[in-house]
Amino acid sequence: MSDDSTTTPEGIETGTGTGTGTGKKKVYASQASFQRMRPVITRLYHDEGRTLHETAEILGREYGFFATPRMYKSRIRDWGLDKHVRRDDALAVWHAWRRLQLSGREKGVEVFVVGRRKVGVAAVGRYMSRHPLLRARYEAGIVSVPDDGAVPFFEGSEEGQGEGGEVVGEVVPVVGMGRVMEAGREMRLPEEILRIVRGFCDGAIQAGIWVRDFGEDGSEGGWFDGRGGMADYVALQRWYRSLFSARSMLLAGEVGTAFGMLGALLDRLHRIVRIEGLFGMFYLFDLVDLFRGPPGSGSGYYDQRLAGVLVRHVVEVVRVVFGRDGRHPLKLIWERLEAIGDDAERARAVLMVFKAVLGYFASRYGMLDVNTVEIQRLYTSNVTRMLEGVDSAGAGAEAEVHEVEESMGRLVIAAAAEGDGDYDDSVENDILSRLALTEIAAGRLDEAETKLERVVGFVEDDGDPSRDSWFDVRWDYFQGRARLCVARGETEEAARFLGECVEHCRRFRSETDPRTLEAMRYLILHLEKFGPDGEAVRWRGLYREACAKALVEARSSV
Repeated sequence: MSDDSTTTPEGIETGTGTGTGTGKKKVYASQASFQRMRPVITRLYHDEGRTLHETAEILGREYGFFATPRMYKSRIRDWGLDKHVRRDDALAVWHAWRRLQLSGREKGVEVFVVGRRKVGVAAVGRYMSRHPLLRARYEAGIVSVPDDGAVPFFEGSEEGQGEGGEVVGEVVPVVGMGRVMEAGREMRLPEEILRIVRGFCDGAIQAGIWVRDFGEDGSEGGWFDGRGGMADYVALQRWYRSLFSARSMLLAGEVGTAFGMLGALLDRLHRIVRIEGLFGMFYLFDLVDLFRGPPGSGSGYYDQRLAGVLVRHVVEVVRVVFGRDGRHPLKLIWERLEAIGDDAERARAVLMVFKAVLGYFASRYGMLDVNTVEIQRLYTSNVTRMLEGVDSAGAGAEAEVHEVEESMGRLVIAAAAEGDGDYDDSVENDILSRLALTEIAAGRLDEAETKLERVVGFVEDDGDPSRDSWFDVRWDYFQGRARLCVARGETEEAARFLGECVEHCRRFRSETDPRTLEAMRYLILHLEKFGPDGEAVRWRGLYREACAKALVEARSSV
């Protein structure tokens, strides 16, 4: 040992560096001496929570150890002793923790290793709470997560651990960690889509991108993209209604007109995906399911390959529109939908998203909020379409109807408890009439009739024809009665109800309205199957004329 060094009580050799009072020049620490003092620095700065200034004073006074603040800071950073969680580390740990939660394997994991640093889950939770905007951006998928990621840390899984255990030389993988961190693709993709959708909703609302539409009476309406205003919202609604017209034409066998309509709509898709309102996102989801189904399934679908083609087309469009924004939520959502591959599984993933977001909006804004009600409507329509393509006694059909009934039942109860107002009455009857159609699709005829009988009074009331809810309840009622009659062999009575539905649409909507075309299609299919043949031919001619007019309107105004 040299004359210029001393040995501390802990057996650490340091330079003299006693200051100018001894007449000797300070000796600043070398890399080797920093390594020898590392346990002491860890104890003082990290374990005892002293400030950097206090730590340096103690080291200089008691150990004759001197270094500049910059030298200290670089070692503290390299050794992983930072007291403040960094943004990138927080994102890496948060991302890894959420993935563990999805696979149900988060129990017992309290610390992660990011690079060579140990970062606690609790500290990251506090950091994300202090930065709600960052969390919203992560949930929306619009913030990059560091590529190196984070690995769960368990005692005994490290080498070269210093006192305090803050730096890990090498992490020994825990058995099965690959399976924990990378759950099955089938499970991960729908969960990722749901996470992105929820984050997209939160982020758009908090950032003020989405604004509320307000009625003349001051009631709150749906969320729409405030940057484009109501003009974009109206264009979106028109496009969406025309999409159902194309589907109706396709199911009726008017293939040429149907694809002409679909082509006109897809030509406008670049504008539609830029309308980033709540229902713009959900209306696009219908492209996954509207044209899906095996040929000859009884649901009338034309070609089961069409759904996959449409999904790939949407993916290409969102890549073009949001190409420079690699983390845009719509781009991430549709790329994951495309990756699912199987049409049926993709449709079920969308159904899961509808159901989860329905619960999310119901808990946040209430069961009677117009957004909750509309999401409920879209969710039920998806379930009904799915059931129409399978045997009513098929596996899973009963469970799906039960899920819909349970969800819709809560909304009915909430509407009834709200009061006797016209809005509440229309909501309740709208739900009952739609649920009746779902019951019929599953073969539960008695339950369906009970619900239809409950809305008779509402249907017979003149009501307000300008309100969609009043129109929809009457449409669903006529269709439900007709399908119930067909199921019971009462074909003439079914034709009467279908005819009343067409007249209802013609009276309160236009001849080319999607609901009118759909009502006419159902009537034509019934007449072609049960007669009389002359009436079927007459209505087919009227239907083709209406389809041609609808195509002209779509090409000129969509």
